[in-house]
Amino acid sequence: MPESNINTETKTSRVNLLTKVYIWSVVMEPFYMFVLVPQNITGIGANFARILQFIVCASLCLKFFSSKRVRGRILDSFSPLNNNITYYFIFAILAGFLGLYTGSYSFSIESNQAVGNSVIADFVLSPSFRPFFEYFIAFYYFAYFVVLAGYMLTTKEAIDYFFKVFVIALLICLFAGFLDLLLQLLFKYEGFSRQFADGRSVGFRFHGIAGEPRDAFSYLMLSLGILALRDIWEDKKKLTLFWIILITTATLLTQSFSGILGFVFFGILVMIYYLPYTSLKIKLLFFSIALFVSLAIFINTLLSDRLTRYYYEFFWLYSLLEGGPLKEIDWASRCNFPNITECDRFVAVFKGQMSNIYPIWHLWEEIKEFNFLHLFIGNGLGSTSIINNYYMHSNGLENPHAGIIRSLYETGIIGTLLFIAVFLTPIKKMYMNNNINSKLIIFMLLMLGMYFAHRSAIPYIFLGMVLVVLNNKSITSKGTS
Repeated sequence: MPESNINTETKTSRVNLLTKVYIWSVVMEPFYMFVLVPQNITGIGANFARILQFIVCASLCLKFFSSKRVRGRILDSFSPLNNNITYYFIFAILAGFLGLYTGSYSFSIESNQAVGNSVIADFVLSPSFRPFFEYFIAFYYFAYFVVLAGYMLTTKEAIDYFFKVFVIALLICLFAGFLDLLLQLLFKYEGFSRQFADGRSVGFRFHGIAGEPRDAFSYLMLSLGILALRDIWEDKKKLTLFWIILITTATLLTQSFSGILGFVFFGILVMIYYLPYTSLKIKLLFFSIALFVSLAIFINTLLSDRLTRYYYEFFWLYSLLEGGPLKEIDWASRCNFPNITECDRFVAVFKGQMSNIYPIWHLWEEIKEFNFLHLFIGNGLGSTSIINNYYMHSNGLENPHAGIIRSLYETGIIGTLLFIAVFLTPIKKMYMNNNINSKLIIFMLLMLGMYFAHRSAIPYIFLGMVLVVLNNKSITSKGTS
């Protein structure tokens, strides 16, 4: 077990201000409703969490360069358990060089300034700069949410404060989400906006203060994981059936197709990384639960016109892409497809999903020509936006929402496996009760499933808190033995 920065001797230590700011910046990260400045102004969406993160990073930079002791503590926070991120990052850089060599970063793209973008945003989001910035983002997510968690949360009081703030934020999100739906039923208004910056509503779908319904779905799954982690931390059973039913109800009301895909990815990950090492009883239990969840998803799909349209419009879109993906898509033509009976000519469910589809389609075109190089190694970080620019005749940032699309296209199958190892290996190497280990592995796979369906910071947040809690539990148990 590596050494921990956790202080278990100080019973009455108070949580300092910078630690509180860090905790709030982590808790607020999934709340995309608080986007204050849109991406087309600065090139990076400025939300409340980002402002707090900037304050934390600026303060730590001053301490890092002015204090040798602080510099040593921050560097020591990088546990040997996190070595897999180094391997992943090296592989991603090699994939980037391969992408440069094979032309993945040099597709012919229009160079006009994007409509509505500032000069700064146009540069930051440009195909010539953004791919390099993606490498910084990959490093930043891990450093801030995983490494710094071990540096900032060094007392029992700090960890308790994190769980307290997280539960308060969860209650606010649930209250706002259900209140929004109730007011829509009673007064027939459009509903709360998804973000402060754009004022667009999402209709009768649960989203609380998490932004889009798909963001809310991922956040609610993170909430289940954090509440389960709190039970481990406090040695109490607080994640009751009431909480599970409440959160499950909210997730169903999101009507999120990304959420359904997240459960599909979760099931696949469980079958690969968990079930082979369990007993027959656990395998039967898993398949029973999977059958029940599949039935619930199927019923929810039948009851949701939006989810049903995904099913039928998929076949229309595939037949269209077979004819040539570079031609302009006539979305109204889907209304003439045989199985699409009720059709709003102006509302196509896949219209906003093409950034997820074109990278995989491009890989599929290469596979049909028996070119498997990019399938296994990828094209380099940031290359998905460039291939989308090529197909969509645009020059702005066109990253896919789904993490699995970006992972497969940018780092290939090998890079994706390394990415999964980044999150699973530290938990597997921690010394703990087998039941706790199994529970955390399951929840970590759930976070990864959600991430692959809709890219967010939730697996990083969860891993950071898992390592903090388990390190502290280990140190505490050694101190009392």
